[in-house]
Amino acid sequence: MCKKILAICLSIIFVFGFVACGNEKDALSNTDSVSVSQEDSTTQSNNQLTTESESNEDSTVSTTSNITITTNKSSEFKPSNTKTENNNEYEGYTLCANCSNTWFEGNYTYCSSCKCTLSTCNNLKSSNSNHFCSEHMCGQTGCSNAREKGSLFCQHHNCDANSCKEAQYKSRYCIQHKCNECSSQKENASNYCQNHNCAWSGCKSDKYKNSSYCYAHKCSDSNCSNKKQNSSSSNVNYCSSHDCKYCMNDRFGGSFYCIEHKCSISGCTNFGNTTIGGINYCGNHKPE
Repeated sequence: MCKKILAICLSIIFVFGFVACGNEKDALSNTDSVSVSQEDSTTQSNNQLTTESESNEDSTVSTTSNITITTNKSSEFKPSNTKTENNNEYEGYTLCANCSNTWFEGNYTYCSSCKCTLSTCNNLKSSNSNHFCSEHMCGQTGCSNAREKGSLFCQHHNCDANSCKEAQYKSRYCIQHKCNECSSQKENASNYCQNHNCAWSGCKSDKYKNSSYCYAHKCSDSNCSNKKQNSSSSNVNYCSSHDCKYCMNDRFGGSFYCIEHKCSISGCTNFGNTTIGGINYCGNHKPE
């Protein structure tokens, strides 16, 4: 009986001992879990603080970088060829009023690619020229060269006559200065150049055929190109080689005299110094 009671007591003690050990183990496990949880929380908090710190640092760096860029832009930056924020002026630079995407310096309205090439001109280039505005471009159709000073035309299209500012006409001269026969310049007060103007002094008519004189001043002999005798008489029609030696009429029949003054005998070329019955006779043919 005592043995049974002792066995029951030992069993109870064993059971209580086992239960106590299990509770102690669970308590230790819970303690470790809480410790680990607290440690993870601490680590996570530290990481978050680090991240926030890095974020703040990056933000500070970014802000500093932006400030540096802004400062450089204000003091050193020169605008590129890209229109920025639709501004027309920036630190002494102006945006071209034509292409709207080019910044430039100076008191102009257009950039160098759009304005007249002349430095003193602020006009926009003509659509017909790569260099000049309509006020400085040659007025000749199809020409884009610069005008000469005081003229509407460039050097290649302006009349070459001294002080003339008219356009050339089928030559290097304008219609007022061009010879009526060729492309050379007229002589003063004439319509012809030296090669085509009558050589008679003071005459402004054109030469006749192969003669150096006009029709009014060349010998009236159709085959002669010499000038008429230099006489004020309106009856002078022949040169010294073709006029009668007694008068100004033309010679006749190989004689030095005209028909009115040569010997009337056929074949005779002598001077008919004697007239009988309306017939002229020379000394060799005078009737006895």
